[in-house]
Amino acid sequence: MKKYSPATRLHDYNNKQELHTETLTRMNRAANEGRKAKSSRGQQSTSSKVEVCNDPECKELAKHILNTMDLSADPCKDFMQYSNALLADPSKSSSKAIQFVKDLYKKCMDTTTINKQNSKPIHKFLRDVGGWPILLSNWDERSANLQRLFGKIFQWSHALISDDILQSPFTLRLSVHTENTKKYHFDFKQHETIVNVAFHTNKKHEPKINAYKKLFTKFVSLIAADMKVKVDNNQMNMDWSKVLDLERKLAALMSPMALKYNYTLGTYGQQTIKVHAITGCTMQKIDINELILSFQVYGVKNESLSSLCAKRCKSVGMATTALYIKKYFPPTEKAEAESMIAELKKEVKKGLPMLSWMDDATKKKALEKFGMIDSFITYPDYALTDQALDKFYDKLPMKSSDTYSNMLMAVNTFNRKNTLNMLSKPPDKRLALDPLFVDSLFDIEQNIIKL
Repeated sequence: MKKYSPATRLHDYNNKQELHTETLTRMNRAANEGRKAKSSRGQQSTSSKVEVCNDPECKELAKHILNTMDLSADPCKDFMQYSNALLADPSKSSSKAIQFVKDLYKKCMDTTTINKQNSKPIHKFLRDVGGWPILLSNWDERSANLQRLFGKIFQWSHALISDDILQSPFTLRLSVHTENTKKYHFDFKQHETIVNVAFHTNKKHEPKINAYKKLFTKFVSLIAADMKVKVDNNQMNMDWSKVLDLERKLAALMSPMALKYNYTLGTYGQQTIKVHAITGCTMQKIDINELILSFQVYGVKNESLSSLCAKRCKSVGMATTALYIKKYFPPTEKAEAESMIAELKKEVKKGLPMLSWMDDATKKKALEKFGMIDSFITYPDYALTDQALDKFYDKLPMKSSDTYSNMLMAVNTFNRKNTLNMLSKPPDKRLALDPLFVDSLFDIEQNIIKL
């Protein structure tokens, strides 16, 4: 077998990318011409000729795209299902983790079964957090515990419907420490109010406030009906006014974006005192009403079902990645990308000593830093084999008989524990980038080229 140098492979790789780019450009041009021709129907036109690319490269790329589509779906109604059939593929997988993510997608798409449950998963959540005062006429404030409520909401976040609909009042993210890249640290993101401060200070936003109230009353009424609980409308309106007033005060304390990236302990200390002053002056009933409402209706928006379900499968990221790479991104393709990065690093290292604007001491430091740059390409090797992948998800309860909400809760718990376990360990560069994140970048914090 003929061997090629890294430089030759890099050249071939670049040529392949240029060919694909050129082919896509020609196909896009043809599609645009088709749209123009369609829009001009019924009108006088000098030419109805549409450019069609019949080159072998175009046909090969078109065949590849068609193979990834579910042609039984209607693209006008559900484009995500039309363009991505991997998750919906009914064939059984030899990997338990991959089969789990396919079952998760299938159950997410099964609206008939989900609708039969009505709001039962939400009832379970409300019982777990100690009840929602709005729905309970005999709610005892002495039994309330805001710290416990925060913990429960954090535990349930992302475990019912989607990342965009059910949010915790705070988020917790594991990041590499900027001053010591061999350690992790936690990032906490502040509570976001449903209605921002501009809505409270500008009268032009009154229709949005009214829409929020309508959503609030409808949501409470639907949950109450499902739970067979009678709600006093006058009391509900009073609760609404108090919740809105609390949100207004909290929104006024929300840090501007500039402060989020330029904060000091003094800034957060002052904010904490102000938040405590607000919540300390309100009844815990109002605080809890607001927190639970924020959790349940944050980010409500229209979204196609298949798009929402595909997002849910991202929570089992490595299994979803394996499903894709097994069909479309074999190790040979990854090796090409790794070779390209290695060749680029080699050329940069060769060129550094030739720079005329650096003195010798600076060049030495630059070469030392450059030598420490690592790279992470697309996915970790353990995503390639069923055994290694299943070992990664060994502690995730994978029961295909579970309900959709129980499967999400299991994934959520697994991911939380995984994150906490990572805190005591050095950063794993195999997890440097979510394989489902499409981008190429240089991570300054970790000194890694990510592709």
